[in-house]
Amino acid sequence: MNVSLKSLSIYTVILITILSSLQLITILIPNFRFIDDILLLILFLLFLFDTIFLEKNYYKSSPRKFILFLIFISLMIFSLSINFFSLESFLYKLLYYIKIFIVFRVISYFSSKYFTYKEKDYIYYFLLLICVISLLEFYFIQYLGNNLGEFIFLKYRDGIYRAASLTGHPISLGMVAFIGIVYNVERNNLNKYTIINSLVFFISLLCSGTRIPLLLLFFYILYKIFLYEFSYRQAIALRNLLFIYTPILLLLILVLFNPQKYFEDKNEILTTRMVSIKHGIELFQDSYILFLGTGIGSYG
Repeated sequence: MNVSLKSLSIYTVILITILSSLQLITILIPNFRFIDDILLLILFLLFLFDTIFLEKNYYKSSPRKFILFLIFISLMIFSLSINFFSLESFLYKLLYYIKIFIVFRVISYFSSKYFTYKEKDYIYYFLLLICVISLLEFYFIQYLGNNLGEFIFLKYRDGIYRAASLTGHPISLGMVAFIGIVYNVERNNLNKYTIINSLVFFISLLCSGTRIPLLLLFFYILYKIFLYEFSYRQAIALRNLLFIYTPILLLLILVLFNPQKYFEDKNEILTTRMVSIKHGIELFQDSYILFLGTGIGSYG
């Protein structure tokens, strides 16, 4: 039973990784985007079965996990009780948060328990292929002027094309490239091939024109330097501080400064991001909303 669960979990995770990186297909098949959601649900059910029936000490050995889970549920209930938008919106946004939990908790659980470097390398080389395609895409569109607009939605920033590869969006490509760089470093297998691969990932990240993955890469390099120069405990403390205070710093920037001028200069004033930031600033300037939130399903 354990062997079957192991194989099913490994194949499901690999399939999720591949399909979620091929969202360009949704242009031709709109319902394709629901496939990875179904696979995430299957993986979550496997996680529950594994932790309840096979790893019976999973929750007992770490009561902190259970306490944090109860706190999270309590905050959701509290937020819902004072800021109810609509049942449909609440359920939709709740599923969105559950998907994030599955990605960061469930996939990491199976990866740590069942995956060897062999299975991880399957995913790694697929991500590398995605980034190689992005380099060709960037070259053909930016320098040769090939118009693939009938197949993909072209995105530019300051006149420079933003590659997306098969992921369908530059931010997704940026995250793929970032993950590839991190895997190369954490594998601790430095050779000419990993150096070349890291260069491919980094150039692909630049071709995506995405700022958030670049910021994450900066924090990751800072963390690794801190880990090398100081103790592991100090490096973990730095990581936790970055994790906690970065969102707070971004919130202060939104509240104290007006980023609207920056986005106007970048011709992003009418984007969904700009609209969200503009209304978000107005919301966070309300002390009531700042401390109690807006409720799952509305702005939050």
